[in-house]
Amino acid sequence: MCMACYKAISLHHLGILGTSFQNNQIVIDWVNDQPLASPLTCIGDGHDGIWNIIDQLASDAQRREIQDLFHLIENLHKVGGSQKRLKLFPESTMERSS
Repeated sequence: MCMACYKAISLHHLGILGTSFQNNQIVIDWVNDQPLASPLTCIGDGHDGIWNIIDQLASDAQRREIQDLFHLIENLHKVGGSQKRLKLFPESTMERSS
């Protein structure tokens, strides 16, 4: 089963969830038909496929894009980061919930 084929988006401020299997455009259109928060906070894992979808949600000015901390750390080297920079984060931020 292709897990990457499933897309789900939660609009927390409305308490609703939209999903689709193998059709990104359905989710994109559904989100853009909803009354969206401003800013619309989009959290992604760094995969281009996710950011390509996020790029189509709301306008650039309305959207705030955030990479989750786990994947940020994992990809830090791609943006010229180093392990020394990780020490700038408070230790409590680095702990993953169980």
